Order: sequence, then structure tokens, then C-alpha cells
Amino acid sequence: MTLADASKSISQTANAFLFVQVACLSIFFRGASSKGDIQVTAQKQGKQVEIRVQDFGEGIPPEKLEHVFDRFYRGGDDSTIPGFGLGLPIAKTLVAGMDGEIKMESEVGKGSAVILYFKAE
Repeated sequence: MTLADASKSISQTANAFLFVQVACLSIFFRGASSKGDIQVTAQKQGKQVEIRVQDFGEGIPPEKLEHVFDRFYRGGDDSTIPGFGLGLPIAKTLVAGMDGEIKMESEVGKGSAVILYFKAE
């Protein structure tokens, strides 16, 4: 691999990671409730780094949570929130391309979290 190839690869990975961050944060900013707090944490857990983006709003019911990574899924009942339902599915593809994992947890009445896992070097 040449220096130019390595530089291009790093740039593409950085751009992909930036998209993932923006996609995760935008989900929470668009759906932020009156509680409004969004917490972003990062910690090393064994051989992984965990990045957690969490809100403390309404939460997502289980029957909707299972579809958040489906393309074009938008919760089905709110056409006033902008978007096409592609942010999290694209983020999932990009995270997988970086040899990582993304998941979402939610509890109605307590809030939601998007959790990213990447190998720690």
C-alpha cells in the first residue's frame, strides 16, 4: 500500500465515522423531548471501545425498536420529523465496514441509547 492509498483509506474511515456520529446525534436532536439532555460517553471495555449516545426522553416501544435499523423505517406515526429513515441503516453498514457493531437500547419513559463498539488497539 502506498502512502497515498493509506491516506485515502484513513480519510474514508474518518468520513464514515463522522457520518455515524452525526446520524446518531441527529436521531436524538430531532426527537429530543422537554428533558432535552443528551449524554455522549466513551470508555474502553476490555479489547473494545464503547461509545454511547443517550437521551432521557420518551423512549421507543419494543415493537418499534426492533425496526430502527430497517431502511426507510421512521416509526410509522410521525410525518413531521424530517428524514427518510436511512440514517441508522447507513450508520450500521458503515460501522460494520469499520469492523464494529452498533445497537440501540430503549425503555419507554426513560430514554434511548445508541451504542457503538469498536476494537481497541
